[in-house]
Amino acid sequence: MLAAETEFVRISPLLFRVSAALLFAGATGPAQNPRSEPTREEPLVRVTVDLVQVDVIVTDRNGNHLSDLESADFEVLENGKPQRITNFSFIAGQAPRAPAAPHSTVGQHGVALPPIAAARLAPGQANRTIAVVVDDLGIGEESFASVHRALERFVEEQVQPGDLVAVITTSGRLGALEQLTADKRLMRAALAKFRSIPNHRPGVQDSDFSCVWFNHRLGASTGGIQDEDAYLGRSLCGSDPHVDPCQELINDHRSEYYGRLSISALRRVVDGLRELPGRKSILLFSEGVPLMRGQGTGDVNEALKEAYNAFLTHANRSAVAVDTIDPRGLLTLSSEADMSGDGCAQARQTELVNTQQELAEIAHRTGGISIKDDNDLSGAMGRVMNDQVGYYLIGYKPSVSAAKGTRGEPRFRRIAVRVTRPGLTARFHSSLYEEEQAQPTPGSGNQRLVAAVSSPFAIPNVRVRISTRFWNAGAPAGSILDTVLQVDARDLAFSTESDGRRKAVFDILAVIYGGESKPLDTFDKSYTVSLTPDGFQKALADGLLQRLELAVKRPGAYQIRGAVRDRQTDRIGSASDFVEVPDLTHGGLSLSGIALSASPGGASLVRYHAGQRIFYACQVLNAQPGADGSIHVEVQATLFRDQQALGSSKPMVVDGKDQPDRQRLLVADDFRLGNQLHSGDFTLRVTAVDKNSPAKRGTATQSIDFEVTEVK
Repeated sequence: MLAAETEFVRISPLLFRVSAALLFAGATGPAQNPRSEPTREEPLVRVTVDLVQVDVIVTDRNGNHLSDLESADFEVLENGKPQRITNFSFIAGQAPRAPAAPHSTVGQHGVALPPIAAARLAPGQANRTIAVVVDDLGIGEESFASVHRALERFVEEQVQPGDLVAVITTSGRLGALEQLTADKRLMRAALAKFRSIPNHRPGVQDSDFSCVWFNHRLGASTGGIQDEDAYLGRSLCGSDPHVDPCQELINDHRSEYYGRLSISALRRVVDGLRELPGRKSILLFSEGVPLMRGQGTGDVNEALKEAYNAFLTHANRSAVAVDTIDPRGLLTLSSEADMSGDGCAQARQTELVNTQQELAEIAHRTGGISIKDDNDLSGAMGRVMNDQVGYYLIGYKPSVSAAKGTRGEPRFRRIAVRVTRPGLTARFHSSLYEEEQAQPTPGSGNQRLVAAVSSPFAIPNVRVRISTRFWNAGAPAGSILDTVLQVDARDLAFSTESDGRRKAVFDILAVIYGGESKPLDTFDKSYTVSLTPDGFQKALADGLLQRLELAVKRPGAYQIRGAVRDRQTDRIGSASDFVEVPDLTHGGLSLSGIALSASPGGASLVRYHAGQRIFYACQVLNAQPGADGSIHVEVQATLFRDQQALGSSKPMVVDGKDQPDRQRLLVADDFRLGNQLHSGDFTLRVTAVDKNSPAKRGTATQSIDFEVTEVK
């Protein structure tokens, strides 16, 4: 134990008290207030014409990043004209590293303990921020299975401390699990729900579709079908069993429909990433967008191509790089179903080339990398993640404004960056728009709150923290989710009243999800808080708290998302938390969530101060009696920061005596934080070992995160 950092102090067991009422702490007079929407316009973020900045990644012939270049090594051109570099810096990330082994990874009985979950990361603290988007609307069954396996390896082997990762599908079938997170538990829960979509849009591996189109087009062009339009109108299903124009039209419409959905989903991901600081990336698994009708052998689908180009413009404008991986790997373009010999094989080859060129174009135009013909998808993901190590930020002052397009589209500057050293390659965004394209009028405050809760990306404009635990109430109530939502009062606009009190008005929306995308419950309330000077200082130190409780009948993964809107400034912040409720019917030892408070049995808090004593309590569930009927469970607590142990308590023996329910044993203790602790996020892990149970069923762990500030 590191006494200078943490002091664990034994106290008598406490009865863990939980109130079923909603609690708002830190305010002297919460009151509901009818909502009124602001009348001012929502400001749009625009690129300044005084400084143009572009992020650039430089690699050598072997793909290695270079970080020692100077501004003299670069040449920047705008619309073909050289520009003088006025701002230059290298933004360094951390190279991927193996995570340090957590404290006590092997518990008693030799049972391995799960690693401590990664600490919560604010967007500006992330080393690498990447959204993994799987285009499940546009890839086949075989590709989907390969991507699934690669993602499982990616989460376990390649996601490192300091990474913020979201796993997203273009279909949205993962629902509330599509969340930017540093917590591998949430990533695993998302992958556990991965399911392919039957009847996806046909691709190059669906050889029959390509052949049907090719045969029909070949017949029309060589005189076999004199009037193509008449042929399509005369019969929905042609007389030739190998030529089905009805099917090809259905395939075209289906491909366009799914293609539009995929592009729309990608735009939403860009919308979520654009407000985050630093370089942001999308890693896209896709078999391409069906820009050419008839699986690549027909004419251009102009409507879909327009949406495709608009997405690339949007990604460029938002400074989001898109890396693409073709999950088809190395393909053998032959088929027993080939009814037209070399011609049909050529059609499939044409489609493959077209779609791979589209994926390469997406990466090239947004400053990403494109990987194809590679059966090692896990290795391909590693190459993409390693590409996030660092980048150059180069700026210049433009001499003239960029011109409007001929059709009035947004002004843009065509930018090119060259590296003067031989053998080096620069990747960057190919254009930078000075104005956004026309956008719909921003919705009401309530609509924006709903959008914030639904987004996979946390919004940091008002700092929000959510801490959720579960505890078991027995039959018939089952498990209870107990959530504390903390609003950082320092981010709210307080006005000063005539009597010296401080007033703020804000809205809270919280949504609780189970395994499906439909919410289990919603909390929606407006607050007007009026604080005395002392209450105001306490709110600044501890935050404003809202407590929520919800009974859940089933075990499984649950997610709580919350958003806050400050009425005066119209700023919004959002956050989320994830909790797993165990299945207690299996008979193995389990722990409830951990309650933290500043006093025995006090209200749950999520922010504490250096030197403060913290009280914790939890339930030991399913402890097994020995041959003599006695209970013998040893409980130990360990405090972590950055996945490194700061200190541990001595094991506490729980025997069940004087406890009303031996299946739900109450455990309580406390510890004191060191006076010299620096501000940051900490994790308390409680480990329980049942001496009467077999090794694999007799160990359970539970963790909770909290914030520590240096000065109260």
